[in-house]
Amino acid sequence: MTDSQRPPNRRLVEAVYPAGTHLGYSRASSNGMRGTVRDDQDNSLIGQAELFDAPDRYAYGYHDGYDHRSHDDEFRHYLAEVLAPEVARLVMNAAWVAAARGIATARPHVNAWVRQRRRAVWRR
Repeated sequence: MTDSQRPPNRRLVEAVYPAGTHLGYSRASSNGMRGTVRDDQDNSLIGQAELFDAPDRYAYGYHDGYDHRSHDDEFRHYLAEVLAPEVARLVMNAAWVAAARGIATARPHVNAWVRQRRRAVWRR
């Protein structure tokens, strides 16, 4: 679907407003924005944002104007920060379990060997 095929009450636009300001939030819809520009410090009304037609993002496949490669790298770093401790914890738990099982399995054999050595020493 191209932008020209969309219903007339919806239109894809880009909002341009000065640094240090933000768009006003809509009270009528969740996550909606208004065209009013407000100051970041005290939320006072500054003026109106300029709205420009956004490029037709459906004409040549999906493209919304962002370089997703940088966002993907951000997401990869975030995942690495979140997952690395969890993976390390999982590996350490597996190592502790393996060590505990190994010790439990080896203990009777080690005890038998110690008894055998002790007997050999006492026989001399």
